[in-house]
Amino acid sequence: LQGVRGPAVFVRRGAMVVSLEPLHAVITREKGFVVVPEEDPDDLMRSLLTRVQQAAATGSHQGGLPFELIAVEALMVTAVKHKRAQVDECTLKAKRILRSIRKELSVTLLNRILAVKKNIDELYQAVRGAQQAIEEVQDDDDAMILMFLSAIHQDPTLAEKMQEQNEKQSNRLHL
Repeated sequence: LQGVRGPAVFVRRGAMVVSLEPLHAVITREKGFVVVPEEDPDDLMRSLLTRVQQAAATGSHQGGLPFELIAVEALMVTAVKHKRAQVDECTLKAKRILRSIRKELSVTLLNRILAVKKNIDELYQAVRGAQQAIEEVQDDDDAMILMFLSAIHQDPTLAEKMQEQNEKQSNRLHL
């Protein structure tokens, strides 16, 4: 996980690696291993666990979505909430700065504006990178098939069957 730069979602047989700043995780069909940053880990984990527990309480795990998809969704929602809070913080800083600009314009104030702009740019790039990582997996039929870790564990030939079915459908479309 430390070798991954920027947002990424890797799907392999038996596991998914999800890197959505500030959360990094390895998810199997039964467990999720999450690495959180040292800054405010309790808030992130509380949000993540609450989301997983809500999904489990509504019966998603028993009759609907398998654990791995619940975990991926919880990671995404938690990462979005975290970024949203950071954006809100930047917005408040920007509003304070704008009020100050109205009173007086100084080099110190311009430097603060530059710092906020850089922070906003970094947040935008992180969110855009997460979006691209998710879209890459969605565009990869093989990765989408491999996301069903629980079903593939129960039937190891399922991935190949699903890939064959995809190829047949693709061939029909090309005819």
